[in-house]
Amino acid sequence: MYEQSKESTGSDERLLEWAQSFLDFHKEVMKDYTEKYEQYKIDTKMADNNVEEIIPMKEVEKFTTVSATIPVEETEIFKELKLYRLNKSREENIKPYFIYNDNQLKDLISKMPRSKEELQSVARFGEANANKYGNDILKIMSKY
Repeated sequence: MYEQSKESTGSDERLLEWAQSFLDFHKEVMKDYTEKYEQYKIDTKMADNNVEEIIPMKEVEKFTTVSATIPVEETEIFKELKLYRLNKSREENIKPYFIYNDNQLKDLISKMPRSKEELQSVARFGEANANKYGNDILKIMSKY
């Protein structure tokens, strides 16, 4: 097919010339994308001196204790509810996130529902899921 074509054959030298012509047109553009954020920079020397004026020390201590808490993913209730979800999904031969996803699981833990009605207040956790999995979930949650 190549031999029957009316197009002339291209050589490596011609392709190299063609590529070099594109490179000649290319211009390197250096753009500093951080320059628009210069106005938001904090002068660290001034910030260190005025930290007591901005946040009282008692408030700072509150922030440090909050940051030292365990992430929700490492708690026992999270692990147990995730294991329940995995086992139930294998039993029903469905994806685990069909039962509830990680965001719903975190919301579930933050609200700590004690009844099926409260369970329905969890984001995207409808009546069907509450009736189907509610008793098991509430039993797990009652331990904590």
